Amino acid sequence: MRHPKQERSRPKRREPKQRNPNDLDTLLKSARNYLDITWEDAEGDAKLLEIIKRGMKYIDGIAGSEMDYMEPGAAQGLLLNYCIYERSSTLNDFQPNYLHDLLSLQLVEAAKRRKRSHRPGRPDVEQDSDLDPDIYDPDLSPELEPET
Repeated sequence: MRHPKQERSRPKRREPKQRNPNDLDTLLKSARNYLDITWEDAEGDAKLLEIIKRGMKYIDGIAGSEMDYMEPGAAQGLLLNYCIYERSSTLNDFQPNYLHDLLSLQLVEAAKRRKRSHRPGRPDVEQDSDLDPDIYDPDLSPELEPET
């Protein structure tokens, strides 16, 4: 007889979406502009494209979801600065110097995921309550000790 845990099926791992090649070309042009690369260099572009891909993977990992790098914002800014640091062989300094931005991005994305997973009509939060059901989680609230 099998152990009950062995009978559970594993959740399917979501395959990452393939990025649009046109998006990568646009990001390459943005990175070249940001890095002040004005000369044509096919080998340099190929190297920079690999840096962009590694940066996207790194930032997506920190954020916990695939980010949109096509729109100006935190993710795009972090990616372009990641490119500066890796290109200048100082990638070890990137995380300490951008820790605040990385953590902010991580928190914002976690809040978005939590809000998307919110189930309306939760029995543990009254609908007319002052507590925001998107934020309040009674399991995380500290137990209050009775005063003696």
